Amino acid sequence: MLERIENINPKLFDPDVELKATRTGFGEGLVLAGQENKNVVALCADLAESTQMSFFRDKFPERFVEMGVAEQNLVTVASGMAAAGKIPFAARTRLSIRAGIGSRSALLYAITTDLS
Repeated sequence: MLERIENINPKLFDPDVELKATRTGFGEGLVLAGQENKNVVALCADLAESTQMSFFRDKFPERFVEMGVAEQNLVTVASGMAAAGKIPFAARTRLSIRAGIGSRSALLYAITTDLS
């Protein structure tokens, strides 16, 4: 099955394969997605360096939103952007249970609301 995957590192299982942190791959992949689609936007909860969203922020500052330490707002704004046709990527390192409940409600509202 692995031979069918395009662009896979041919040294994937070699002992000298280049290792990268998952978050670095996330940041680099987000930049690639942003280059492919102008509707890709990134929202961050005051952790652009930790999540490597800084790569996207530096390349596309007009499509990057720093929400600060406001996880519920992060998910709510991302939900609204999705409902309006954007492709949001929201990143934070952890989300409290209480914030998660509010965020879930915002996501469900965005999914069931027709803005057209």
